[in-house]
Amino acid sequence: MKRSLVMARIILSRRMTCWYLSPIIAFGMVAFILVFRSLLLTTGQELHIAAGGGSTAIAVSLLASAITALATCFPLATAVGIARCDVVLGNLLHHLQAVVYNTLLLAGMLVLEGATGGWFINQPIFGTGLLDHGSWFTFWWFTPLSLLATMAMGASVAAAWLWRGTLGLLLHAATTMAIFMTTLWLISLCWDWARFAAHFNAGWLAGSLALVTVLALTGTAALIRRASVRGS
Repeated sequence: MKRSLVMARIILSRRMTCWYLSPIIAFGMVAFILVFRSLLLTTGQELHIAAGGGSTAIAVSLLASAITALATCFPLATAVGIARCDVVLGNLLHHLQAVVYNTLLLAGMLVLEGATGGWFINQPIFGTGLLDHGSWFTFWWFTPLSLLATMAMGASVAAAWLWRGTLGLLLHAATTMAIFMTTLWLISLCWDWARFAAHFNAGWLAGSLALVTVLALTGTAALIRRASVRGS
């Protein structure tokens, strides 16, 4: 566990990616949309930009962060004697830190958005979309689970690249698609889609996100065991 903490500290030492990037993206989205709307108003046009862009941008940035964190820190970790299982555990600790940090950041942006009436122009940027589906209760369980699943998938992509480079990425994409299509086939085999949609509730969604996280972490651990430092 001690070496896992060392691995987590190595990743967290990348301050721009782990600490500063998400707030920059969040407030940058707000600034961009406000300026864009202001420029449109000067031309006499009115446009209501689609909501949800801010939360989606943060989710995409976390996906990229998970990929680069493992890909860049793995050679250094092995060089200082950190075992590969500790690399995976330390990477998971980084994911948990990022999930808590960005969930609180998104909650703060939602509070600011509500307090300012949609950034003073009735423009929701974080209120709907990928990470928020209505109530605060839903937000507090769905946002962490979705972000954790996103980062776990990103780590598995990095592990595939460390394992076999471009070939590893292609095999990862093919495996992911095969699992997805097999799941859809099994669902259609057991239930009709209307019945499945009627019974798919919050519990099923939470379980699906947790399953994706576990599968991605398992794949990461399996691939890291075979990854070559020279190939990275």
